[in-house]
Amino acid sequence: MPLTILNVAYPLAPVGPDAVGGAEQVLSQLDRALVDAGHQSIVIACEGSRVAGTLVSVPQANGPLADTQIDAARARHGQAIVAALDRWRIDVVHLHGADFYTYLPPAGIPVLATLHLPINWYPAEALQPSRATHGSIAYRKRSTQLRSTSHTCCYRSTTASPSMRSRRGTRNVDSP
Repeated sequence: MPLTILNVAYPLAPVGPDAVGGAEQVLSQLDRALVDAGHQSIVIACEGSRVAGTLVSVPQANGPLADTQIDAARARHGQAIVAALDRWRIDVVHLHGADFYTYLPPAGIPVLATLHLPINWYPAEALQPSRATHGSIAYRKRSTQLRSTSHTCCYRSTTASPSMRSRRGTRNVDSP
């Protein structure tokens, strides 16, 4: 059965096969592989991104990156996630940004966060987000190269909201 995956990029860097950032290149390759395998890949990324699946483009931050521009970019990502969840029947949200914990989707849908940086570079609140009170967080060591370690953080929702259950119907992939 084909899945619908919502991939969410770091809000300040475009995604594409020739992107500057490694996380953006990884997301680009994952997006291409999902589409090639017959799944629906929806990517939330800033303007200028190139994807194989469906791009939900958010405005790119302009000018110097002060806190106000970064906060606005994160807010736009959060709004785009909610809009995508309302528009499509998403099976899982896959977050790739180093700041993923600032725009987590609402509880009721499985979330996977790939930590593209060493785990000790993330603040404690990133590894125990507030939506974890409704489910569980699991960490799995993915790989070690030199002194850098990547981890995958997976949120498993134990309860889906009534609106999420009705929207997702029988495609609900939440674990019991």
